[in-house]
Amino acid sequence: MFILRLSFYWERIMPVFLFGCLFSLVWSSAFVAGKVSIDYVLPLNFLFFRFVSAGLLLLAVWAWLNRRQPFAGLRNRRLWLVGSLLGLLNYALYLGFSYTGLQTVSPQLVILLVATTPFITLLLSVLLGTRLHAKLLLAIAIGFSGVYIALSDKLGNAAFGLGVVWVLLGVAALSAGTLFYQRHAQALHPLPLIGIQNLVGGLLLLPFAEYQSLYAAMTNTPFVLSWLYQVIAISIVAMWMWFWLVRRIGSDSASVFHLMNPVFGILLSAAFFHTAVTRNDMIGTAVVIAGMALSMRWKAPGGHAR
Repeated sequence: MFILRLSFYWERIMPVFLFGCLFSLVWSSAFVAGKVSIDYVLPLNFLFFRFVSAGLLLLAVWAWLNRRQPFAGLRNRRLWLVGSLLGLLNYALYLGFSYTGLQTVSPQLVILLVATTPFITLLLSVLLGTRLHAKLLLAIAIGFSGVYIALSDKLGNAAFGLGVVWVLLGVAALSAGTLFYQRHAQALHPLPLIGIQNLVGGLLLLPFAEYQSLYAAMTNTPFVLSWLYQVIAISIVAMWMWFWLVRRIGSDSASVFHLMNPVFGILLSAAFFHTAVTRNDMIGTAVVIAGMALSMRWKAPGGHAR
């Protein structure tokens, strides 16, 4: 019996767990690449450029793959409506509110607040009629406590003000986008959907864009490499991985992988910026992994509670 259970976890759960960790690693690498890009342009300028670039690239690839009728699939009105709403929630509101909050709240506190994504996703899911499972709530609580342990010695005397409200509103927008995708968008092809999401999300940031700095930044190799990496790895690959996770294990369990983002952020910062890895970092990482393991044990791939 034990061998059969071990075989089940290894064959069914472990691949999804590792895939989710890989998603979190790629997603978290945006912080490293983003640090390079904002040395040259303001954050919202760069996000506008990154999203529009990714959107146009994906839609061009889609048109090429369907070159006999390049625009046939793009005439789907529902595809544009859903993609536009996801662009608003997942990009414009989430990042717009987060960056607004960052003006008055420390980056470490922002990271901690963003780690509440699983809680807010679960709360919204319950409000929409999903049954609350105590084991998943416990798993999220354990994982969040690990994030807090890892960040505790970096928070200092973090001030709680209006910026906290802005960041939490951004997290709520991301959670709403995740639930909306799970309920209304899984039947749509992810390639044009992600393309439209990026394009609309970028265009919504157009009022905040300033072009002169972008032109100047494109003459710098580090900026160009950072831009290309974020367009391909973050806006396209990581978003596809995220949608796959939501389809595979559901929005509640998939959102738990966002708890790994601060952990990978700490490790990547140590690797690229030579920041110190503290004892709290290691303890917090172990606690986060324990919480995630519990969440994966609670729900098998396919979205069914065990």
